[in-house]
Amino acid sequence: MIEFEEEVSFEVDELVFDEIVEDDEVSSVELGGGERSAFSTDVPLLLRIAGSNRTAPATGIVRTLGMGYRIGRGVMTLLGSVVLAALFLPIPLMHLAGIPIVLAGVFFATRRVRSAKVLRSARGTCPSCGEDTSCFVGFGGTPYKLPLKTSCTHCARSLVLEER
Repeated sequence: MIEFEEEVSFEVDELVFDEIVEDDEVSSVELGGGERSAFSTDVPLLLRIAGSNRTAPATGIVRTLGMGYRIGRGVMTLLGSVVLAALFLPIPLMHLAGIPIVLAGVFFATRRVRSAKVLRSARGTCPSCGEDTSCFVGFGGTPYKLPLKTSCTHCARSLVLEER
């Protein structure tokens, strides 16, 4: 059996580890550093029944994206649309679908680069049925712009997410 008499230690400078910072009302998760960073923040929101004044408290997770991170997302979206359009090139008449696919890719890539804050999720108490509900706010990349229409997962009532 091999025994070591000295304690070996080393520092890792190149790896990025998740660091959790918790304040009274804000918790952030740092996912990198510098321009490519992205961090999530808990935001107090209100759930309101559409067409009514009844409200209930909710919490949303807003992710703030650095410029490098946003550019990376936009480039990947644009590359995906170009690859998809290239698949249609050898097919007669179907190759014409490549033009709108690339134009849609440019539109969505521009939208992803411009959205510095995205709403990842929202959770709260439904003002109609009183159940704790997880609200659908898109597929995790929805630009943070309130009010946002959603619905209760239990009673299917139409709800609106608003700032508190």
